[in-house]
Amino acid sequence: MKQLKDEAKRMREIQSTNAKKTATLEKLQRQQQNKIIRLERETAMKTEYLKRKAEEIQRIKAQQKRREAIIQSNQQNRRGGANKTAINVQEKAADTSSSIADATFLVEVIKLIKIIK
Repeated sequence: MKQLKDEAKRMREIQSTNAKKTATLEKLQRQQQNKIIRLERETAMKTEYLKRKAEEIQRIKAQQKRREAIIQSNQQNRRGGANKTAINVQEKAADTSSSIADATFLVEVIKLIKIIK
């Protein structure tokens, strides 16, 4: 009889220990899952921020191009249309350098996104 009681007591202790371990592991799992969700949310927010900034930069560059075109047009009108070929060459050079700058900027944005991930 005493042996049965001791065995039952030992079984209860083992079950209690196992229950505590299970609860601890479940708590750790919940914490890790919450951390993953938080990090995913932060990454999404940072990505959206970078996307908005990239769009803003593109808008500013487009505005700058339009302003430069207006200035060139005004200068050309003052000259009476002389040296059109020289201006066309300058415009093409400006477009090429702008395209290179845009490509460089996009590469930097992609690097930042990779760093965030």
